[in-house]
Amino acid sequence: MIRRVRNALGDDFPLLIKLGVRDYREGGVSLEEGVETARQMVENGVDSVEVSAGIGTGANTTNPEEPERAYFREESAAVKRVLNVPVAEVGGIRTISLANEIIRSGDADMISMSRPFIREPNLLARWKRADTVPATCISCNRCFEPVSRGQPLRCMQESMAKGGAGEAEVH
Repeated sequence: MIRRVRNALGDDFPLLIKLGVRDYREGGVSLEEGVETARQMVENGVDSVEVSAGIGTGANTTNPEEPERAYFREESAAVKRVLNVPVAEVGGIRTISLANEIIRSGDADMISMSRPFIREPNLLARWKRADTVPATCISCNRCFEPVSRGQPLRCMQESMAKGGAGEAEVH
């Protein structure tokens, strides 16, 4: 499939993949299997890998008490050691200091974020102004609830904080 997509795109169009490289359950994909899968994908034409974990695996990723914990850093570092393409770290990155430290350490080449931008669409602008307070996203995952009802993606924590008014919406 990757070779077919690569052929359709051509060599000058980037092909990136988000890959769950480990399942956190018995009988699931091991980190070694995930790293090998990532290696084979790159061998067949993928230009960059965003490292994640399996869906619905029960990995403990939500802990607002730990703003300096990247959920899949160990996995990203393992993939980075094997691949010669850019590797992105995703999950749990809520501070500019952690993002910078991951890049400096070589555990990943890029930082990927999603939920913090649902809560704070101007987060990067805030950090660029030297306001380095951690992102206010608490990783509750409730931002996806409206989507299941056919409504726009929005931060439900923001909605609760404002008494139901002025939800942050992403269209």
